[in-house]
Amino acid sequence: MLILFGMVQALSRGIDILELVAATPQGVSLGVLAERLGVAKPTAFSLAKTLVERGFLRKVERPIRYCLGEGLSALMGRAAVGGGGVPDAEWLPLFCASGASSLVYTRWVGSDCLMARRVDASRPELVQRPDCLVASPYSFATSLCVLSFLPVSDLEQFLRRYPLVEYGLWAWGDVARFRAFLGKVAEQGVCQPPHSDQERIAVPIFGLGGDIKGSLGVSFNAEQVLQREATFSLLNNFAEKLKNF
Repeated sequence: MLILFGMVQALSRGIDILELVAATPQGVSLGVLAERLGVAKPTAFSLAKTLVERGFLRKVERPIRYCLGEGLSALMGRAAVGGGGVPDAEWLPLFCASGASSLVYTRWVGSDCLMARRVDASRPELVQRPDCLVASPYSFATSLCVLSFLPVSDLEQFLRRYPLVEYGLWAWGDVARFRAFLGKVAEQGVCQPPHSDQERIAVPIFGLGGDIKGSLGVSFNAEQVLQREATFSLLNNFAEKLKNF
């Protein structure tokens, strides 16, 4: 890592790329990036690829060029609302009405699943704000729900960053079964993971433009399962409210 006058050169160049692309709505080619940065094309490609992987740039084909990704707006949104704009006072009634043992709100931020809210039966009066990555994205109901509705390119990018064979093969056995499950969730509009000692359901949260923003989910103990249908309706109604945040 090269450091000049107290600055990390790669980081500085990455910021230069973002500023250049932000000023060019139609996108910037790799050649232009290399020329403006004063670096070889392989170096410019590596920098751009890193920003694409993190969601701050997106690569557009025909012709190949780079445009701003959703990462920056997601960070700005997270800073503005602290990980979820609905007041805490509204989460507690939802949790109580659901009759569930836990309630979780997961957001798609940049290119990661971030747990933004959690209410648990052990402390039902407290709305927790973990603001952390979902630890098990391939077994957690809300993260699986988000992955089910991602554009193909975003899903493949996520799978490259967190290979299923390392992070979730224990839960699915093989990749084909995992992909089939995501397809089923996208078709039915609800996520119910098969491998758990608790009943879990999660519903998607879409933005005003129809893009996936996150997921809202609950888990039930055996004696609470009878409330599942009523809770499903509650979650969908609350998910509509979260569209605006």
